[in-house]
Amino acid sequence: MLESCLGEEFPGYSIEGRQAEQGGYLFRISKSEQHHTLYVDETAVAGKDTEDLRTFFYNCDVASVLRHVGDFTVSLTDSGCIFGNL
Repeated sequence: MLESCLGEEFPGYSIEGRQAEQGGYLFRISKSEQHHTLYVDETAVAGKDTEDLRTFFYNCDVASVLRHVGDFTVSLTDSGCIFGNL
């Protein structure tokens, strides 16, 4: 479900996701020379359905933040985007 929502935000990009050791989800979003890394805290997305996730990603401006910071890791928490790993 998360990968699908990210795919909508990043059409044409390769999205690889996995369970992170710290309990969330880690995504590598790539296209040609562009690479983005997103850690999603599982408490931020717990209980959300697809539409809730779309709205949450939009409200947190996830795609724009990732595009602006490039390859720097962004963490998505219930408070929004923060920079670096949790």
